Amino acid sequence: MPGLSRTRAAFRGLAWGVLLGLAWVCLSAEGAPAHAKPVATDAQLLEMARQHLQEPLRQALSQRPVATLPRPTWQSLLALSLMRRDLPTLQLLLPRPAADLNASFSLREFPEAPLTPLLLAVIAKAEPEAIQLLVQSGARIDGADAVDGEGGVTRRTSPLRLAVLLARFPQAQALLALGADPQPRDDPVDLTLWQELPAAVTQAPESLDPWMRLLLAHGCPVDQADGRGRTALMHAARYNALVLARALLAHGARTDLRDNAGLSALGLAMQGGHQELVDLLLVNGALP
Repeated sequence: MPGLSRTRAAFRGLAWGVLLGLAWVCLSAEGAPAHAKPVATDAQLLEMARQHLQEPLRQALSQRPVATLPRPTWQSLLALSLMRRDLPTLQLLLPRPAADLNASFSLREFPEAPLTPLLLAVIAKAEPEAIQLLVQSGARIDGADAVDGEGGVTRRTSPLRLAVLLARFPQAQALLALGADPQPRDDPVDLTLWQELPAAVTQAPESLDPWMRLLLAHGCPVDQADGRGRTALMHAARYNALVLARALLAHGARTDLRDNAGLSALGLAMQGGHQELVDLLLVNGALP
């Protein structure tokens, strides 16, 4: 039957055509380069960071060189990794030019004050390894910056001073081990680190002892004077910090020194009516 033969021939031709087409597609696919996974945008990176999607964020960052991140995006990612103590992500964000590592930034995630990354690391109780990584990457260990919340520079505070102010012992320990200056001069009134210790530390022997040993071991003398000529003992006498005064005297603090106004620790204790401190100073050789 001629018609049936023609139909069969047409089907055979169609089948061969389909097979040849499929073969061409397969060969083309094998020869074509694989499509790279789309690189995450700044907005996508920030959203992953804010949602705390660590693994997706790290995978995205591994596909995007840190040098290509604009400073605002990089700063936000850095701030979030520091505040969450996320060392693996921090490692992906560094190294970075020293100008970025020492620049202040104000962030939606931390709007209270303009901070450098190292100051933020102290505030966020970042691991000592994170502080070491920042310093090794170019952050100035004694770099000071504003920490006030009103937009004005009323006080300048180094990372170590801030660690003492906030009683961040592991962070202070890490900074001193990395070479931070134990006698920073970054404050308008030039307070010593002894005078920056918060009341929660100076009023509790068990809290104060590690700080005493740390500061003394790293070259912060007990008789160091501030910009007003006041030593830590005078400061303790003025503010009735009995525990601190005892510790300072036990480590050899002098009772005969006077500040720029001519007042001794005993005089300051008497001015404040702090009788226990007056008695303590007298017992330790202070003269009226």
